[in-house]
Amino acid sequence: MISKNISLAVVCVILGVLLSWQLKSINYIEELASVEKEKANAIKEELLLEKGRNEELVKRSKELEKANHEFESTNGQINQTTKILTRDLDEIRSKAGLMDVSGDGVQVVIDEEWPNEIGEEELLGLINLLKISGAQAIAVNDERIIATSEVRKTTNKYILVNGKQLIVPYEIKAIVDADKFASMLKNADGNLKNLETSSKKDMMIAKYNGNIDKLVSGMGVQNNEAR
Repeated sequence: MISKNISLAVVCVILGVLLSWQLKSINYIEELASVEKEKANAIKEELLLEKGRNEELVKRSKELEKANHEFESTNGQINQTTKILTRDLDEIRSKAGLMDVSGDGVQVVIDEEWPNEIGEEELLGLINLLKISGAQAIAVNDERIIATSEVRKTTNKYILVNGKQLIVPYEIKAIVDADKFASMLKNADGNLKNLETSSKKDMMIAKYNGNIDKLVSGMGVQNNEAR
């Protein structure tokens, strides 16, 4: 009887120990599950925050892409406008004689063998004929003809161009359509139609190298004296 009681007590102790371990295991698992749940919630919240950040970055990226596209479009328009203004400025400077001009054209040389005396009227007539023919640039003995250029005869030996005395031979160069000028020359008045011209490739006519203000003021003084 005593032996049975001892056995029963041992069994109860063992069951108690096992039950205690079981309860501890359950508690541990519940605690572990709670911790994992908290971690999962924290990760979920972090993912939601990261998603929000990514959405904000995507939105910002689109805004920057749009701004960059608008800038490139505007910059392209500015560059185009700059090119047009530069071209127009070069054209104005070219016509004003303020820059060198290169291109195909014609050359006329009037020397002492010219059968008739060349005067300011003939020289001005030739210059005007070149202008009518669309000349981009004209020079007489390398003196660039500009809007305020004065051409006049001083003595039998000299012709004054831009305030400088020039003597024969007179070399007139012009960047102009040679065929158009030749056609105009055939219909010219007086001795001009008898001029011999030669076509030239890749001519260069230098810019006006004088003082335009001085030239203009000088013309004003002469005009006042004429009055």
